[in-house]
Amino acid sequence: PGAEVVHRNPGAAGQVHLVQAPQYRSGSGVSLNWRHSLPQSLAVFSNGDLAGSIPLSLEKFSPDDASTMALPYAIARPRQVLILGAGTGESARQALRQGADRVTAVENHSAIKKTLLAAGVESFQELLNDPQVAWKNSAPRTWLSRRTEEYDLIVLPVIGSFAGQTGLYALHEQPLLTLQALRQAYRRLQPSGLLTATVWFDYPPRKPLRLMTTLVEAVEDEGGDGRAQLVAIRSWGTLTFCVKRSAFNAAEIGRLQAFADRWGFDPALLPDFAPVARQRHHQLQDDSLLALFDQVLSPARQKLYQDYPFRIFPPSDDRPFFAQFLRWQQLPALIDIYGQGTLPFIELGVMVAGLAAALLLLLALGLILLPLIRLPKGGGGFSRTLLYFSGLGLGYIWLELVLIHSYSFYLGQPVLALALVVAVLLTGSGCGSLLSSKLAATRPGRWAGLLVLIICGYAFLLAPLQQASLHLNLPLRILLGGLFLLPLALVMGLPFPLGLRWVSSRQPAQVPWAWGISSCLSVVAAAAGTLIAVEFGFQQMLFLAATAYLLPLLAGLPWKTLSAA
Repeated sequence: PGAEVVHRNPGAAGQVHLVQAPQYRSGSGVSLNWRHSLPQSLAVFSNGDLAGSIPLSLEKFSPDDASTMALPYAIARPRQVLILGAGTGESARQALRQGADRVTAVENHSAIKKTLLAAGVESFQELLNDPQVAWKNSAPRTWLSRRTEEYDLIVLPVIGSFAGQTGLYALHEQPLLTLQALRQAYRRLQPSGLLTATVWFDYPPRKPLRLMTTLVEAVEDEGGDGRAQLVAIRSWGTLTFCVKRSAFNAAEIGRLQAFADRWGFDPALLPDFAPVARQRHHQLQDDSLLALFDQVLSPARQKLYQDYPFRIFPPSDDRPFFAQFLRWQQLPALIDIYGQGTLPFIELGVMVAGLAAALLLLLALGLILLPLIRLPKGGGGFSRTLLYFSGLGLGYIWLELVLIHSYSFYLGQPVLALALVVAVLLTGSGCGSLLSSKLAATRPGRWAGLLVLIICGYAFLLAPLQQASLHLNLPLRILLGGLFLLPLALVMGLPFPLGLRWVSSRQPAQVPWAWGISSCLSVVAAAAGTLIAVEFGFQQMLFLAATAYLLPLLAGLPWKTLSAA
């Protein structure tokens, strides 16, 4: 009641809104033992998604300190704190209240900061003016890759939300939650440092399980012991994990248990030497979640990955879709368990993408096959034209999607990556098309074959070159990234105009059809590319892009079957 948008800020990375309502209070996972009031807050939305909250005034007591997110400060007294995905600064303020000497807050969505400053939110201005806080405008993952400092505590952003997300985040890349990212964060800890992450419960259990498997495997890949270095406590709605660079000792576990008893939290994970009741304050609807936690820490973990109805194995940089849990082969079983009407709310994003790709494919097939009724039948060559231009339509878009993904990590800003890759590919392809007028169109497929070789070279060279130049400032990385893409873009512009001249010299009536084939399959490739990345990874999509460019090469070979067609 009484909610209103008090400020808005459109930007390249999305629209930011500040919403105020008299009854709106923020207390994520706050203890039911909290006896003070909850401060009135502003809700901050980015593209309609809740990006965080911020109190309108600074209170003496904050409910964040009575939430599971305060666990690392109960265990230890971290002095150097790194906040990844700082958002509205909630975690940074908590670190200062808990006695941190230095807080580094990393947030890549600069419009949030600008909006809060423009709206004159005093609590945020005080945070930015605090000499103990260093606010960095960067993608958290890029910051981790570029820096070598070590910290007493690294805080990851909260995963999920109180109201749930109905599977809409299934197609969102979350590079900070991959196995490689957590390993990087782990290596940035002091010898006794802590890494913490908080997740909202969901049912059936998915997010807490996937976060736990990723943390456990990150620790073990770095030579640690998940059973001795991982603890967790839970409230009525949130679960907070803490990973330590070394094994937890008895004193630290004692402080954890005292904190949990004070605020009425339940330990969800403790080292073997500290058995305790795990459902004393908050009863779960069943014991499955705790049993699954134990299984993750057991030798049966790999079997759990195979048998569980949802994907809970750690996401990787190649498939950074943390919230994509759907396993297609499990659909019949899931419908039996949860009902046909419930399942879309679990994995809505993937289902919408799959439906869109299927509809576009059907439309494309119709638009490609129907013109054959009107085209002259005497000239033939339909198979060659279809093979050649379908390969170009698929290959160009799939390669573009892979490059945007790669440059998002390199530049640290997905919008900049999209702008750079699209601009360079279109400009370079246009220049390549211009140069094609000086080349013979007798065997245009050979240029597609050359493109396959170049793509293979980029597959091996792109990542090392990006990593080697990641320490440079952003303008230099944009310049180098654009220059590195330019040769590829020039060659990508050659096969299409040369192919049109080739078709025009043989069957002029097929030239409009060739345009249509490439255009239709480009649209299909964009929709299908999302599903390919989710299911198989961007590396597989790069391989498919190279394979697609082989089709124009095959179309130009002197095969008798193709000639007859």
